[in-house]
Amino acid sequence: MKYRFLEHTADAMVDAYGKTKEEAYSNAGLALTSIMTDPKLVEPRIMHKIKVKAEDDESLLFEFLNEILYLFETKGLVFSKYKTKIKGYELKCTASGEKFNPGKHEPENEVKAITYHQMSVKKKGDKWVARVVFDL
Repeated sequence: MKYRFLEHTADAMVDAYGKTKEEAYSNAGLALTSIMTDPKLVEPRIMHKIKVKAEDDESLLFEFLNEILYLFETKGLVFSKYKTKIKGYELKCTASGEKFNPGKHEPENEVKAITYHQMSVKKKGDKWVARVVFDL
């Protein structure tokens, strides 16, 4: 399981999983895509480099997801694959996807913002869990 949606009143809460922190962040990106459209419909035609820095794991997750949302809102890009590397509190990612096409990508929900509410990045046993709430 890459991610799962949790019960939440008006927003979408997600736990994204990974064997590594990088994989958990990548799966959080995939969860964001799945709120907007079905990632299986997004072909990896365009590769886009994402680079963000922060002061801690939660801020890094916030900045990463916020950049994905920004690229969707300003350039119309939607991604289905994320290859993420983290060194300290610097994240570099190659995101693969294409221009959003409502006729092809079946719009799901509008994500208004990434929130810090209940956000966490923790190692639990042998896996990493990145929890995030998306404001819909």
